[in-house]
Amino acid sequence: FRIYAFDLLGHGKSDHVSSAEHTLEAAARDLDDVIEFTGKDQVLLAGHSMGGMVALTWCAAHLKDTSQLSGLVLVHTTPHNPFHTMAPVALHSALQKPVHEPILRITPPLAPLVRWMTFFESMNGMLHWHCDLSMFKGSESRDQLDRMARLSAAIDPAAVARFALSMMRYDVRKELPAL
Repeated sequence: FRIYAFDLLGHGKSDHVSSAEHTLEAAARDLDDVIEFTGKDQVLLAGHSMGGMVALTWCAAHLKDTSQLSGLVLVHTTPHNPFHTMAPVALHSALQKPVHEPILRITPPLAPLVRWMTFFESMNGMLHWHCDLSMFKGSESRDQLDRMARLSAAIDPAAVARFALSMMRYDVRKELPAL
């Protein structure tokens, strides 16, 4: 297999364009471009976490013609608002409107400040600690933890906030039987 992986806008080595549309729908359109770039008639689409939501959004937009799709692999993802599926579900559901949404809405204008905070967290070890608690189960190497901390520090906080707001209205459960 030839593997094509792309960074969502504001993630990894992609452009950090504050005026870009950071939604699952826009990312699915970007996926159209990636698939066209491959020149392949069929692709096996794999998505992890938000990438799975992008893959499902792409599939929902192409329900009438899925001939390009030879298969779909979904890992650690959800077919609807992740605040209603993340553990502990009751807590995240209850906090979505009064806490999560307001914080996500003020993050884009405060992104430079959030970047500085993340930089300092990477220097004092707090970012490593956060990555260790949220992403690993104790068997990671120091190199793996360092890599995740560097990747986390490189993510555009404005893009993350806008994508998270997009996920709150995301729901492809009706399309799942057709997929």
